[in-house]
Amino acid sequence: MLFVLKGVAPPGISVGTIYRAAIPYVWLTLLMMALDFHLPGHRHGICDELSRDDARIAMKAPPFLYRRPHDLDEALTLLADNAGRAQVLAGGQSLVPSLNMRLSSPDMLVDINRIGALRGNRERGDTIRIGALVRHAEVLDSSLIARKAPLLAMAIPYVAHMAVRNRGTTCGSLALATPRPRCRSCGRAERRHRAAQADTSRTVSARDFLPRPLSDLPGRPTR
Repeated sequence: MLFVLKGVAPPGISVGTIYRAAIPYVWLTLLMMALDFHLPGHRHGICDELSRDDARIAMKAPPFLYRRPHDLDEALTLLADNAGRAQVLAGGQSLVPSLNMRLSSPDMLVDINRIGALRGNRERGDTIRIGALVRHAEVLDSSLIARKAPLLAMAIPYVAHMAVRNRGTTCGSLALATPRPRCRSCGRAERRHRAAQADTSRTVSARDFLPRPLSDLPGRPTR
């Protein structure tokens, strides 16, 4: 954890400063371990009183339905049938924290990670197609992106840290218009995005696709 903090800390923050800041956390951990040793029964007191139905209330995130479609048509149908009440789960690096903090409360999560058609980078004429499931790390390692979209390749190393880049998707950052990742400005430079619905698909300019930060669809804020 300390190495992760060092990786995201401003340049002026030394390792020693991070270690000193962690001292209260270490003391608190030792105190909890001592309580665990002397009062072993207290750990189960609350959980044992919760019934299985009540356990849902104990989630950090609000309750939601979870669906994991196997192809794009199934995913688009789920989103169309639950319009305004469902959100897409790809990398989850922005969505899951917003669920845990209850800033987002969808009725359904549609997990698209099984859909093979949404993976990979492909060159089509004078354009590059980046799939919705392509991770930041894959973009960073892609010789095609480095050759054809050097601005995006130069921006990706500055997106968070390695753990986030290994899970987070470049298209997810663009679709959500996350304020921090540098690829948002690259999305405006690269100009075009492909959007799909259950019965149609269309090409949308970057200006229309990214109206404001933390929007999951043009013109509609994230719940």
